[in-house]
Amino acid sequence: MTWLYRTLHFIGSYFVALLHRTEVIGRENVLKKQGVILASNHSSYWDPVILCASMWRPLHYITKSELFSTRFGRFLFTATGQIEVERGKGDHEALVNAIKALKERKAVVFFPEGTTFEGEKLGKGHTGVARVAIKAETPVVPVAIFNTWNILGKGKKFPRFLKAKVVFGEPLYFDEYYGRGDDKKATREATGKIMQKIAALLGKKYEY
Repeated sequence: MTWLYRTLHFIGSYFVALLHRTEVIGRENVLKKQGVILASNHSSYWDPVILCASMWRPLHYITKSELFSTRFGRFLFTATGQIEVERGKGDHEALVNAIKALKERKAVVFFPEGTTFEGEKLGKGHTGVARVAIKAETPVVPVAIFNTWNILGKGKKFPRFLKAKVVFGEPLYFDEYYGRGDDKKATREATGKIMQKIAALLGKKYEY
């Protein structure tokens, strides 16, 4: 954990606790001493803040390249260990860096939908999360984040003082797919299983 991440996490966790009184369920499902993927729904740009404050481990997000476009953004996201990806291009380097981080026993966060969706609506999952999980032979913990759309919806500038909730599901293992990280059928099936678990935590159905 870098000094910058540690400092921001310390300050941010207290800020989030006061602002949102976040309820966290299933934190024990996040494996402590090995690489693990957290795969979450994504309804607000506030999701990473809530998720970081809910977790003691440093988190490494698959982060869109636009956030690295300024000098400050590149410094901040690089210094805190985030992984840059060009959306829509199946960025090979980003997937390689994610696998490397997992091999180093880090926790990597994917938002499989690739963008935010209004409310707790769940979009179609992209297969990058499954490809990385299969190639790194790493478990995936499904995550459901509640109410962040109301806290900081699209177009809003400041978060509202509302309660948030984070639920960590039990780890998913994909041993049957190991060695098939480039197999489209295998990665689509594994992605479907991940998204179905996220949907179940949200109390919804995954319809893709």
